[in-house]
Amino acid sequence: MEIFPDWQVIFDSLTPTALFSFSALVSAAFVLFRRYREWAIKLTAIFLVSTIALIANNTLVYIASLFIIATLFTEGDYLLTLIAIIRGDKGWLDLQKMIKGVSNPPQKDETSRKRSAMEYKILNTLWTKQVNYYADYSKLWGFTINVGAIDYLEFREAADRLLEEGLISRGDQGMYFLTGKGIKFCADNYTTFSNPDDQYWPEEKIKKDNIKTAVDGARELSF
Repeated sequence: MEIFPDWQVIFDSLTPTALFSFSALVSAAFVLFRRYREWAIKLTAIFLVSTIALIANNTLVYIASLFIIATLFTEGDYLLTLIAIIRGDKGWLDLQKMIKGVSNPPQKDETSRKRSAMEYKILNTLWTKQVNYYADYSKLWGFTINVGAIDYLEFREAADRLLEEGLISRGDQGMYFLTGKGIKFCADNYTTFSNPDDQYWPEEKIKKDNIKTAVDGARELSF
């Protein structure tokens, strides 16, 4: 009587669909760990999309799956550009050209235009969390939202405008942080921000005991 299983039989019985499904479950488990969360989410999505494509066994589904997987590694830029083309959003396309250096329109003063609600939402979120967690600026707090979020296109457009102004920066993993200029801007103007409660994770209020430390520290920043 054999005690150990016949691994060859097990491997032979595994189908690509089963392998992708199992891989999705394994990668999903790593979502629980903050350090691996970003890549775990991407890998889980890839395995799930691949599983659906194999089950569907349809050419159009294969093409759509490849496109979706590609956007996971380009932060959605291709997908967002395609959406902009379909809906005729010339403003989005012009903004992308400006950021990539294709065109160089005259710089506008950051106070000369009306800031959008989403820009305030990003600034409110970054400032609140920075004050709450790192009021001494020993570290910078950053965040981003999932490419599948309903407001992702609006979020990216607003973030790109803030990047252009130099108020925020974007890390290698797609996270957004306040720059030195952004910290000073928030410290000087946070009381005038439109609807300070409009931010991501609004249930977490700014810690008033930390505000003075953050504001005083902002004046001494050299970066």
